[in-house]
Amino acid sequence: VDFPLTDLDMGPFTKDSAGPRALYDLLAVVEHRGGLQGGHYVAYVRSALDGGWYEYDDTRVEPVSEDYVQGLEGYMLFYRLQPDEEKSEERKRVSDEIRSYQPDLDGDLVCYLSRLWLLRFHNIQRPGPIDHSMFACAHNKIHVKDQEKNGKLVPIPLSLWNTLVNKYGGGPKLTSPIQCGKCLKAEAELNRRRDHEHHIVHESDKTYV
Repeated sequence: VDFPLTDLDMGPFTKDSAGPRALYDLLAVVEHRGGLQGGHYVAYVRSALDGGWYEYDDTRVEPVSEDYVQGLEGYMLFYRLQPDEEKSEERKRVSDEIRSYQPDLDGDLVCYLSRLWLLRFHNIQRPGPIDHSMFACAHNKIHVKDQEKNGKLVPIPLSLWNTLVNKYGGGPKLTSPIQCGKCLKAEAELNRRRDHEHHIVHESDKTYV
């Protein structure tokens, strides 16, 4: 199967509602090595940092050339719709603002944005509403362990949050870098009760291990 790295024109196969542009660029290829009875999958991905192609074979990662990628027997191809000029400018503006932002926890109100949604924003034309449901508790506070927070949330200024949520919708707004005190208290009480019940069962049933 021959496949282009850039400018795959899907115009003849899309509805008019898809917009005037239907050009796609290749982001990744999955190659299957082996036969029907078994084999091995290897991924090839174009880096968003340097634009180069890399081979991901289990724990081994190595750069490869574009010619090498085009010579693959592609099992799965992943394409991304080319953004129009307005979308490209929006992505650059958001990236620049986040990169240059230095949160002042004692001054300006800091908001936190899902890194997963930010990834969708940079790679999908219509990323959908911001979804913080997995990071927020019933009190709309951060419900992520401190050691995991930096990998899942990114601090952004309040003005940027307002801009994004006004355009894409979603939420809830997360403004505190500290885990919800009410939830931590409830979790501690639950653990205390579990330990107590475990102790009672252990004392009552000597066969219990």
